[in-house]
Amino acid sequence: QRNDFIDRLSALLTARPDLSPSRLAIDAGLDNSAIRALLKGKARHPRLDTALAICEALGTTLEAFMSAERAELELVGSRARPRIDLVIQ
Repeated sequence: QRNDFIDRLSALLTARPDLSPSRLAIDAGLDNSAIRALLKGKARHPRLDTALAICEALGTTLEAFMSAERAELELVGSRARPRIDLVIQ
């Protein structure tokens, strides 16, 4: 069973075709296999440092990422749109 972080990450990557798992891994300073393992369900729960690195690469905090409405996830990390932590008030 997947967790909410992974479901949100998957939804974000689906909503943002300009952001690939490989690009996210590079931006987060993670190995590409770490992101792919999460998305494929091989790793069911990301380590805290992994989740924090992903959120930092997306330009948001873990708290904002996890509290965002699903419809707002596409705003995360988009350079052309406001960051998610500016959307949630």
